[in-house]
Amino acid sequence: MSNFLTNDSIGKGVSFKSLALKIKDDFFDKAGFATIFAMLLLFFAREINELFGIYKYDVFSMFYYVIGSIAGLLSIIYIFRYFCKNDSIRVIIKNIKIWDIFFGFMMIWAFISTLFSNHFMESFYGYDNTFFLLGYTVYLVYASIYVCSRIIKSEKYKLCIYRLISIIGAFSSFTTIIQVIDSNYLYKIFPGAKVIINEYSGLFINVNFFGYLMSITIISSVVLIFIERKLWSKFVWLVLYGIQLWALLLNNTLGGFVAIFITIIFVSIFAIIRDKKNWIWILLIVGILIGNCIYAEINTSYISSNFNILSHDVTHITDDSAGSNRMVKWKNAFKGIKKYPLTGYGTSMYSSVFNEYIEHTVEWGIPGGFLYIAAIFSMFLTGLLKVKKLNKYTLAAGLIAMSYLISGFFGFTVYYITFMLPIILGIFSNMNTESEDSNEHNN
Repeated sequence: MSNFLTNDSIGKGVSFKSLALKIKDDFFDKAGFATIFAMLLLFFAREINELFGIYKYDVFSMFYYVIGSIAGLLSIIYIFRYFCKNDSIRVIIKNIKIWDIFFGFMMIWAFISTLFSNHFMESFYGYDNTFFLLGYTVYLVYASIYVCSRIIKSEKYKLCIYRLISIIGAFSSFTTIIQVIDSNYLYKIFPGAKVIINEYSGLFINVNFFGYLMSITIISSVVLIFIERKLWSKFVWLVLYGIQLWALLLNNTLGGFVAIFITIIFVSIFAIIRDKKNWIWILLIVGILIGNCIYAEINTSYISSNFNILSHDVTHITDDSAGSNRMVKWKNAFKGIKKYPLTGYGTSMYSSVFNEYIEHTVEWGIPGGFLYIAAIFSMFLTGLLKVKKLNKYTLAAGLIAMSYLISGFFGFTVYYITFMLPIILGIFSNMNTESEDSNEHNN
């Protein structure tokens, strides 16, 4: 391998390997963060544009691919340098993570599914509309984002990412609250605003999309309460957590609520295990959750009505009386999996299933769905076994990712929201421990 890498000369006495080895780790740390931060800022800009209606969606799609291409180039350079630094196959095999193997084969199988699709161009490049631009190229961007996020080592950069994600959610939640006060008020202030008058979805024209975002941003605010050192900062994130939670309940998205509810239980358990002094913040977090739920139930009955529908569908899943929209789509998707079990319909070639795991299986076949689930399962199993040793930034990433992945049982992939998942998984996948952080500081 060493000879192969050094033979690619670009000049007399100069090789790609020698150039790659000159790049310092600090460069990748900063470049990875800059790329991820730029992608998040692009999403924030898209939110703000919803108020003014200045630019069309295709402008943001273009910049999405520009940043994604930069992320792809950075990922290739980083991976090439990694192989240059580790000439021994034994060392490479020892350091590789099992979930990265699953993810790698998943991307290969997804391409095979795309290749065998009845509509290759649409499957590869995606549909040209605002919601489902989900061709294989989007998943290449996701893979690049994952690598860029993974190479971030600085704790301050990870903290900035969590903060920006939480601010994004809070901004959208504020617009939802304005809708509650006066459904026409946003139009009065911003005539170009793109919002739904009769539904509380903030700056999203689909209530489900808002719920998917909240499953990430709310837990980001929660983990910041424990990560931040200054007391006033903790209270700021506590307030933003409460505002976003209220907006989510008004939004009436079952998947997002279930995800937040379950994740907060895990947050409480891990927070107590790590430091018993956290019980005060846990009481405040749980108290705000219960208070919001009681208020929402008294005034709207959203929670009980949603769970009644879910309970009915689960208990009647094998007969035709399970008739909610999601259940119908799930049943139809299983028929699609039976029709194309090996390669599926191809990337983006099946309409929204409202379950990401079924979605990947019906589009990529059973092997593709299995590889995705295996990657997620192996990553979280490893994290659970090391939970007491993980540093707070890694544990935070795991909890944020958990929330989104739970909501994934009720949602589908939306390219301009789902990109946050590989960001968080990239941070979590390093499995950094407290002892590793101590060694880095000592060095």
